[in-house]
Amino acid sequence: EISECLVGSEMCIRDSYMHASVYGKGTVLTTQIKAPVYDSRTYGTVSTLDCVCIWDEEAEAVTMFAVNKDLEDDAEVSCDFRQFEGYQVKEHIVLTHDDMKAANTEEAPDTVSPVRSEASRMENGVFTTVFGRHSWNVVRLVKNQL
Repeated sequence: EISECLVGSEMCIRDSYMHASVYGKGTVLTTQIKAPVYDSRTYGTVSTLDCVCIWDEEAEAVTMFAVNKDLEDDAEVSCDFRQFEGYQVKEHIVLTHDDMKAANTEEAPDTVSPVRSEASRMENGVFTTVFGRHSWNVVRLVKNQL
C-alpha cells in the first residue's frame, strides 16, 4: 500500500534505517497529528501522515521522522515547538521518486536516493514545511549555539 520506492528497494530501506539509527536517539515526544485519512485494506482507516519526534537532550536536537503516504497530494505541516526555544532547522532529508516503481539496481544504484529540501522553516517556535507526496522525511532541529 506504500510505494515500492519507499519500502521495496533494499537501498531505500537501508537509508531509512540509517537515518533512524543515527538520529533516533533520545526521548520520544508525544506527537499529535491532524491529517486526511484513507481506507487501507489491511489496517482500516489510517492517516496519510505518520510522524514521530525524538528529543536528544544531550545533543540539544529534535529529529522528526515523517512519511507522507498520500499518493497524490503534498502535506503542508505546521508544528508548535515553542518549548524548544532557540532551535532552528539544521537539515531536511527527503527520500522519494516520481516513478512509484523506481528502484535502485546494481547498474543504477542512486535512482532513489536521499536529497536535501529547503522547505522547512522555524519562526517564533512554529515549524512549517511541506512533505511531498509519497515521501519519507527526516527533519533535524538543533539549538543555536551563541
